[in-house]
Amino acid sequence: MDERTALFAALGRLSAAFQYVETGIAMQIWLLLGPDQKIGQMVTAQLSFNRLCDLLMSIANYRFGSDSDDFKSLSEIVKRARASEGKRNQQIHSFWAVNHEQIGDGQGTSSSLLKRMKWTAKEKGLEIQEQNLSVDELTAIANEVRAVASELVGWMSVTKLPEGIIQKDA
Repeated sequence: MDERTALFAALGRLSAAFQYVETGIAMQIWLLLGPDQKIGQMVTAQLSFNRLCDLLMSIANYRFGSDSDDFKSLSEIVKRARASEGKRNQQIHSFWAVNHEQIGDGQGTSSSLLKRMKWTAKEKGLEIQEQNLSVDELTAIANEVRAVASELVGWMSVTKLPEGIIQKDA
């Protein structure tokens, strides 16, 4: 696979991994709102990621209380989810090019570095961010983001929900 194809594949993995995180946050909200998931889906459909996180923590605080272990563990996961959004945004909202400087892996093979560039102009004036990464480093970021999604699923599977949230079989 050439460097450009590998770059786009790694960016795609990162984008997909973050979508698992975002959907996981929304699904936690659906679950905590009650047995009718469609209501939860309507509530979360147009919310930004930041608003989803805020809403989830507000509902979790109401359902479990801020002193509960369930709330505290979810709070830690949501902190990592917010950090994963920052990592995703930094990579996805950048211009990428193949930098033909070669890097070696110590085993006789080498690959090109990828160059990430981002221009911002705020109160400080023009700022240019440049970063060299390998496809492996970009893939590691995607894997880190995907791990947060797995934590969300894990939290959902071990958390005892308060009575009345899950619809009982008739």
